Amino acid sequence: MSKNIKLLSILFIWFLVGGAYAQKADSLNVLIRSKEFSNFNYKQRVITLNELIDLNWQFAPEQNIKLANYLVSLSKENNDKQNEALSYKIIGKAYYQGSYFQQALLNFQKCLKTSESINFTEGVSAANYNIGLIFIARQEYDKALVYTKKALSIDKVANNNRGQASCYNSLGVIYKYLGNTDKAVIYFNKARNQAIECNCLIEKSNAHLNIGIIYKHNNNYSLAYNQYELALKAAENCNYPQGIANVNLEIGKLFVLQGYDSKALQYILNSLEKNRKLGNKKSIAQSLNSIGNIYRNQKSYNKALENYNEALLLEKTIKNKKGQIILLNNIGTTYLLKKNFIKALSYFNQSIEISSESNNEETLATTFENIGILYVKQQNFNLALKNYIIAFEKRKRIKNKDGVANVAYNIALLHLKMGDMPKAIEYLDISRNIAEEYELHNLLLSCYSGYTDVYSANGEFQKSLYYYKLYSDVKDSIFTREGDIRIAELQTQYETEKKQRKIEQQESELNITHTELEKKRIQLLYAILAVLLAVVFTVYLINTQRKLKSQSKRLNLKNKKLNKLSEFKEDLTNMIVHDLKTPLSTIINVKLLKNENNFIEIIEQTGYNMLNLIENILDVYKFENTTIPLRKSSVQLSGLIQKSISEIKFHAESKGLKFKIDIDTKIHCNIDGNVIKRILTNLLSNAVKFSPQNSKIKISASIINSNTLKLGILNQGSGIPKEFQKIIFDKFKQAEVKEFGGINSSGLGLTYCRMAIKAHNEQIGVISESESGVEFWLTLPFTKNEIEISGLDDNITLNNAWSEELMPYLIELSNYKTYEISEINKVIQKINKLDNSDYVKIAKDINAVLYTGDEKIYIGVIQDYINKITIS
Repeated sequence: MSKNIKLLSILFIWFLVGGAYAQKADSLNVLIRSKEFSNFNYKQRVITLNELIDLNWQFAPEQNIKLANYLVSLSKENNDKQNEALSYKIIGKAYYQGSYFQQALLNFQKCLKTSESINFTEGVSAANYNIGLIFIARQEYDKALVYTKKALSIDKVANNNRGQASCYNSLGVIYKYLGNTDKAVIYFNKARNQAIECNCLIEKSNAHLNIGIIYKHNNNYSLAYNQYELALKAAENCNYPQGIANVNLEIGKLFVLQGYDSKALQYILNSLEKNRKLGNKKSIAQSLNSIGNIYRNQKSYNKALENYNEALLLEKTIKNKKGQIILLNNIGTTYLLKKNFIKALSYFNQSIEISSESNNEETLATTFENIGILYVKQQNFNLALKNYIIAFEKRKRIKNKDGVANVAYNIALLHLKMGDMPKAIEYLDISRNIAEEYELHNLLLSCYSGYTDVYSANGEFQKSLYYYKLYSDVKDSIFTREGDIRIAELQTQYETEKKQRKIEQQESELNITHTELEKKRIQLLYAILAVLLAVVFTVYLINTQRKLKSQSKRLNLKNKKLNKLSEFKEDLTNMIVHDLKTPLSTIINVKLLKNENNFIEIIEQTGYNMLNLIENILDVYKFENTTIPLRKSSVQLSGLIQKSISEIKFHAESKGLKFKIDIDTKIHCNIDGNVIKRILTNLLSNAVKFSPQNSKIKISASIINSNTLKLGILNQGSGIPKEFQKIIFDKFKQAEVKEFGGINSSGLGLTYCRMAIKAHNEQIGVISESESGVEFWLTLPFTKNEIEISGLDDNITLNNAWSEELMPYLIELSNYKTYEISEINKVIQKINKLDNSDYVKIAKDINAVLYTGDEKIYIGVIQDYINKITIS
């Protein structure tokens, strides 16, 4: 119970700390979007942005790229080269964390160049160190050594202990990958000592973790676990999430080797969850690979393949060849266990191809050994032996002792099957000697079993019996050791329960004292409550008086508004009567129009006007508090506009007006055609009313995003004052406008338009400038397959200069989602201002795919250009 309380306490503290960090990050995000931030001077802005960047490494590292890019532009404006260099480093670290190594390298190189131009020692050292990390990730260890040693020499001169610790850790990793584990351990110990001296818990954690990995590689599991515990403690003490994730993964791998699959899975899943939050693709792949290994051990082969394949896809994305090789071998081995030999061999051959390219002896040995096992399963012993021998020689060459022992044991079993007993004994001796030296108990057990079978098959029963006894003794010792462990666990449980009983007794004694204190506390609370009630009652009386005064004021205001509303309704009634009077007079006096050639058209147009007015009045009051029911279908927009024009055509022709329609006939909208036609008729009727004689009415459409277009109806009449633009769609508000523009109107047509557009979940508005006329606009939905996307222009010739000039914009574009259209358009405008015809073509390609709304196509086009520039 006490253990659970301790665990809950730790979680609660973590929650409070994490919540405080997140809350602070949220408040800073609000601040940088406020007017207060715009009033900050340069130094205050830099401090605020850097503070938010520090918080984001744990909660939103992807936002750091945008923040740092803003810092770069600020630094350039203020000619602050030092801060510019540090901002490039932040961008590089963010890309590195997401395993985008090429983009990370470009920014670290900018950091180095900028730092060198002003002799900024800290920046030069940091850039060299981080470039070294990139080359480690890309397995270019010679280059990694050069840059890391440069950083170390600078840090030594500057007496930068933390920087030295980081460099020592990197050098240890490089030598580990180069196969020189002795030298690696020396550097890891230097890193640990340096980290302790400067109290840098992050580098201390990394050093202990790396030393533990060396111990694990040398099969010293207990020492490895001790180092992992020290690494985890240091990482937790400094709240280092990536370090915690890395240690959890390595502990999980250690438990897999020891056969504790359930414990292993718990640690590896913790690592996977943390790495997904951090966006570290390489570490996610490693966690998925380890989970696959556990499922394979449990013979859940399909689950194992799911995890392996997801990990392989990530390793290919970040171009990590070593990770790909490991996964190809694991997938091949899983298909081998499923007895799908063709698929297994296919994956093993892919592994050999990549291993040969990178000259990786260790992975080549593993793959040849796996192929040997495959041929044994197929009873093709000659080919199996050939592959085993290749694996054996390679493991000897790289001094991988446990690997030599395992493959020697497999060769011995194969010779036993082939009837070559001397050779079987020769390789069993090799395997046994290594197993005894390194205390590999399970392998030693297998060797004794092998001796028993070999000597029995050879007729040497006395020797066979001797090794069988050794086999039994080792097996019993393993079980005895397991029994001792179980007894120790039970003893621990007993001691824990004894302590728990003592704690419960103490708690009982404390409860008696607590009860007495509780009574006194309650009495004190009653006294405090009595005082509070008196205060509250006094406050209530004061507030009641204030509310009565406030209500009196509100009633007076409401009376004034009711009087004003009554005037509105009277004015509105007069307007409606006026609107109906004119068409009725025309129809009543139809006999006077018989001499007119177009009197039928006049009557028909008059009827349309009356019908539209009556429908507007009825619908505005009918649907005032409900939504207009819609029957949506795919409607050709240009055809719908032509139908609306036909209803007001006569009045337009009588004023000598012309219509200019700029709309693609391919555009179809998912709308209620009848409702939208009435909207268009109302807006076109208004345009005809307010247009001067012999002018034009322009109808056009423009694309806003992948699902929405904007339709505009522009007339050349006099502008609408700004104070009226916000109210003309509201019921009764036309009464305030009175006879604006010389035409008295109820305005209910515009009210209906607003209600109908709202029912479609779209928008409507007006734009009016004194010189450019009046434009009523509305948005409509359309399907994105109506847009034609231009392909990438293969005729564009790229050159090296583009890496510096165009690449930053392409990288910035790749960070946005397709819905962040305004931000993307700003970057595209910047590209167009570079005054380069090829850049304009590229911008046009990106703009075309943007409006498809397809994230993969958008990112794919940008990545293609990034790749082209990088290769050139």
